[in-house]
Amino acid sequence: MRKLLLGFVFSAVAMMAGDVTGKWTGNMRPNGQDGEHPVFLVLKQDGAALSGSGGPNEEQQNPFEGGKVDGEDLTFAVAAGSGKFSFKLKVKGEEITGEVEYSRNGQTDTGKVSLKRAK
Repeated sequence: MRKLLLGFVFSAVAMMAGDVTGKWTGNMRPNGQDGEHPVFLVLKQDGAALSGSGGPNEEQQNPFEGGKVDGEDLTFAVAAGSGKFSFKLKVKGEEITGEVEYSRNGQTDTGKVSLKRAK
């Protein structure tokens, strides 16, 4: 009976976390600046592994691998041109929010990210 109960609890936790596989669209707002920049992510989750691509829209995508899913937390980095976007995000249902750090030529900027699952 105890094994059955533990199995049920672990299954419920796994279902709550959900699968982030799919297309996500939204924006990024750099800290200390006005305006927003579009963000479009294509994510593929395989257990705790996360891969996919990111860019300003569906046509302009840069691939990434080595991302991680830990419960509702997502971490991954997308190389774009001579820079790199490092994402630390949190999934809540059909929304993803969090922070991004952009590094290029020894300089770093940060910002907030807000995404929804594309329909």
